[in-house]
Amino acid sequence: MPSEAEYITVYLQDIKWNEPSITLQVEPQYTALDIVKTLVNKTRQFNHNSYELAEIFVSSGQLCKERRLDMSEIPYKVQGLWPKGGALAPDATYRFYLVRKGGPGGFLRSLSWTDCNHSLDASLDSYFMKFLEQKTAGENYADLCSLPDLNETTLLENLRQRFYTDAIYTYNKQSQQSHCGSGVEQTLLGAGPVLEAFGNAKTVHNDNSSRFGKFILVDFRKNGAVHGASVEKYLLEKSRIVSQSTNERNYHVFYYLLNGASPENQVGLLLTSQRVA
Repeated sequence: MPSEAEYITVYLQDIKWNEPSITLQVEPQYTALDIVKTLVNKTRQFNHNSYELAEIFVSSGQLCKERRLDMSEIPYKVQGLWPKGGALAPDATYRFYLVRKGGPGGFLRSLSWTDCNHSLDASLDSYFMKFLEQKTAGENYADLCSLPDLNETTLLENLRQRFYTDAIYTYNKQSQQSHCGSGVEQTLLGAGPVLEAFGNAKTVHNDNSSRFGKFILVDFRKNGAVHGASVEKYLLEKSRIVSQSTNERNYHVFYYLLNGASPENQVGLLLTSQRVA
């Protein structure tokens, strides 16, 4: 049975094409050589031996690192090691590029991370510059936070234009309260003690001691660079659920759940007023 196909996007550096990148549907076991051959054939180049794949990392349009892939490497697996979502800064990105072997200035092949060559820097600069383009002056912005340059001159000019177009106020006041008047803010604030009750307990030294622990797992690449991390919360004392030391109590949530028990049940479970934390 054939394996499930995946998609890999490769950007073109030295090849003229209708689009800046090509997305290929590949098998997970395809090597870099397989993908180079496919791209060279698709873009009607003559010799696939003149090209190779490069893994590029760019951050803030300033830091640019590249690593030439060995032809036997599997790009799909390399792509799987890239950080996802919040693990990357908003302006950071990983990409594959199809580049000429050697590159400008006789670039020597290296399987480790090096600074990008100048031609690649230029193409990446043009990509990031489109995010920095500012709208033309004199435009009417409905939200002052959207002004491209926030200073006294632009603020007054935008307010003047909004005044002449009868768009003086940006927002209408809206109530965030529910029908009972508690409001979203109070609901969120009220949820804090309930959530903490699953891991907080009364101890000899503290009536509301947090018994949560955090396990931080950091993943590193072979070259020592960090490429991901995860945080796992856990209870430091699971034994507290079934037994407690003198003058200590169970987790608060235990008493929350049984607070509505009948007086008979409270006595039977040793949950009298003297025992409640």
